[in-house]
Amino acid sequence: MKFSVLTFNTLFNNGLKEIPNILNKYSPDILCFQEFLTSEENIKKIENYGYSLAEYSNSFIKLGKIYGVATFYKQSLFKLVSKEFVEPINNLSEYFYNILKIFFENKTQPKTILKTILKEQNTKKIIEIYNIHLFFIGSNEARISTIKEFIKTNFEKNKFMIICGDFNYYPIQRKKT
Repeated sequence: MKFSVLTFNTLFNNGLKEIPNILNKYSPDILCFQEFLTSEENIKKIENYGYSLAEYSNSFIKLGKIYGVATFYKQSLFKLVSKEFVEPINNLSEYFYNILKIFFENKTQPKTILKTILKEQNTKKIIEIYNIHLFFIGSNEARISTIKEFIKTNFEKNKFMIICGDFNYYPIQRKKT
């Protein structure tokens, strides 16, 4: 089984202007977007490139527009088996984020992890794709802990599992000696 996945934080949809070039050059089989404007018009733009929407999840509102994660796939290569929302693993950063939402963005939906299960048409193998957008608040240790806990609770042997998205992991610069 051979296929390609593009995971792309659109930076509040600003990066989508580059999508035609990326899709023409690489033609990925599965697309996983974060900070994607989840309007019907925006979804249609991606579908016009030959992709089918598996599902999307609204995460937050910015300047009156709703953004979230979205997963698309090529229907000629895959069949959609199921889709669901997985509650994120809670840590202190997420609680802090939820408190901020109450004060600044009270109309937002809770952040979720978007799980898509696809069946590859030729081999009939099942692939689980988790499209994640981790919180920007918190430490790298908290993010790593969240990912480890997520894998621990979702991993099964002999299962194809792809975890992709924006992990908001900040690079650590080491001091020169």
